[in-house]
Amino acid sequence: GRVGDPALRALYRGAELFAFPSRHEGFGIPVLEAMAQQTPVLAADIPALREIAVGAAVLRSPDDPGAWVAALDNLLHDSVERARLGATGRSRAQRYSWTRCAEETRSVYREALEA
Repeated sequence: GRVGDPALRALYRGAELFAFPSRHEGFGIPVLEAMAQQTPVLAADIPALREIAVGAAVLRSPDDPGAWVAALDNLLHDSVERARLGATGRSRAQRYSWTRCAEETRSVYREALEA
Protein backbone atom coordinates (compact mmCIF):
# COMPACT_ATOMS: atom_id res chain seq x y z
CA GLY A 1 0.00 0.00 0.00
CA ARG A 2 0.82 3.64 0.10
CA VAL A 3 3.64 4.79 2.35
CA GLY A 4 3.11 8.16 4.03
CA ASP A 5 5.52 11.02 3.37
CA PRO A 6 7.41 10.84 6.71
CA ALA A 7 7.96 7.09 6.35
CA LEU A 8 8.92 7.47 2.69
CA ARG A 9 11.55 10.09 3.54
CA ALA A 10 12.93 7.80 6.25
CA LEU A 11 13.09 4.88 3.83
CA TYR A 12 15.01 6.94 1.28
CA ARG A 13 17.40 8.29 3.94
CA GLY A 14 18.07 4.80 5.27
CA ALA A 15 18.73 3.25 1.86
CA GLU A 16 22.22 2.65 0.49
CA LEU A 17 20.82 3.65 -2.90
CA PHE A 18 17.59 3.90 -4.86
CA ALA A 19 17.23 1.80 -8.03
CA PHE A 20 14.48 2.84 -10.45
CA PRO A 21 14.39 0.69 -13.63
CA SER A 22 11.20 2.26 -15.03
CA ARG A 23 10.70 2.01 -18.78
CA HIS A 24 7.85 4.53 -18.85
CA GLU A 25 7.97 7.62 -16.69
CA GLY A 26 6.23 10.91 -17.20
CA PHE A 27 8.40 13.06 -14.96
CA GLY A 28 10.46 11.14 -12.40
CA ILE A 29 9.10 12.21 -9.02
CA PRO A 30 10.43 9.07 -7.24
CA VAL A 31 13.92 9.94 -8.48
CA LEU A 32 13.59 13.51 -7.21
CA GLU A 33 12.23 12.28 -3.87
CA ALA A 34 15.25 10.01 -3.42
CA MET A 35 17.70 12.70 -4.49
CA ALA A 36 16.08 15.21 -2.10
CA GLN A 37 16.94 12.83 0.76
CA GLN A 38 20.54 12.59 -0.47
CA THR A 39 20.04 9.00 -1.54
CA PRO A 40 22.24 7.93 -4.47
CA VAL A 41 20.17 7.00 -7.52
CA LEU A 42 20.52 4.35 -10.22
CA ALA A 43 17.82 4.99 -12.80
CA ALA A 44 16.69 3.92 -16.23
CA ASP A 45 18.28 5.81 -19.08
CA ILE A 46 15.05 7.14 -20.57
CA PRO A 47 14.32 10.76 -21.61
CA ALA A 48 12.29 11.86 -18.57
CA LEU A 49 14.78 10.47 -16.05
CA ARG A 50 17.80 11.60 -18.04
CA GLU A 51 16.46 15.16 -17.92
CA ILE A 52 15.79 15.04 -14.18
CA ALA A 53 19.05 13.32 -13.21
CA VAL A 54 21.59 15.24 -15.36
CA GLY A 55 24.83 14.07 -13.77
CA ALA A 56 23.24 13.36 -10.39
CA ALA A 57 22.46 9.67 -10.96
CA VAL A 58 23.88 6.61 -12.64
CA LEU A 59 21.77 5.81 -15.71
CA ARG A 60 21.51 2.41 -17.38
CA SER A 61 19.31 0.99 -20.10
CA PRO A 62 16.21 -0.59 -18.58
CA ASP A 63 16.68 -3.45 -21.06
CA ASP A 64 20.19 -4.41 -19.94
CA PRO A 65 20.03 -6.45 -16.70
CA GLY A 66 23.78 -7.07 -16.79
CA ALA A 67 24.48 -3.34 -16.76
CA TRP A 68 22.13 -2.94 -13.78
CA VAL A 69 23.85 -5.73 -11.84
CA ALA A 70 27.27 -4.19 -12.54
CA ALA A 71 26.08 -0.68 -11.59
CA LEU A 72 24.46 -1.94 -8.38
CA ASP A 73 27.59 -3.85 -7.46
CA ASN A 74 29.82 -0.85 -8.19
CA LEU A 75 27.68 1.56 -6.21
CA LEU A 76 27.26 -0.74 -3.23
CA HIS A 77 31.04 -1.09 -3.01
CA ASP A 78 31.94 2.57 -3.66
CA SER A 79 31.00 4.78 -0.72
CA VAL A 80 32.79 7.76 -2.24
CA GLU A 81 30.66 7.61 -5.40
CA ARG A 82 27.49 7.13 -3.33
CA ALA A 83 28.38 10.22 -1.29
CA ARG A 84 29.07 12.22 -4.45
CA LEU A 85 25.79 11.13 -6.04
CA GLY A 86 23.91 11.89 -2.81
CA ALA A 87 25.28 15.43 -2.60
CA THR A 88 24.86 16.11 -6.32
CA GLY A 89 21.36 14.65 -6.29
CA ARG A 90 20.26 16.76 -3.34
CA SER A 91 21.54 19.88 -5.06
CA ARG A 92 19.75 18.90 -8.27
CA ALA A 93 16.48 18.14 -6.46
CA GLN A 94 16.50 21.57 -4.80
CA ARG A 95 15.94 23.12 -8.24
CA TYR A 96 12.43 21.65 -8.26
CA SER A 97 9.46 22.62 -6.10
CA TRP A 98 5.69 22.51 -6.32
CA THR A 99 5.66 26.32 -6.08
CA ARG A 100 7.95 26.64 -9.08
CA CYS A 101 5.88 24.05 -10.95
CA ALA A 102 2.68 26.05 -10.30
CA GLU A 103 4.32 29.32 -11.33
CA GLU A 104 5.67 27.89 -14.58
CA THR A 105 2.35 26.20 -15.36
CA ARG A 106 0.52 29.49 -14.79
CA SER A 107 3.02 31.23 -17.08
CA VAL A 108 2.37 28.72 -19.88
CA TYR A 109 -1.40 29.17 -19.52
CA ARG A 110 -1.03 32.96 -19.64
CA GLU A 111 1.12 32.70 -22.74
CA ALA A 112 -1.44 30.43 -24.41
CA LEU A 113 -4.32 32.80 -23.56
CA GLU A 114 -2.45 35.78 -25.00
CA ALA A 115 -1.65 34.00 -28.27
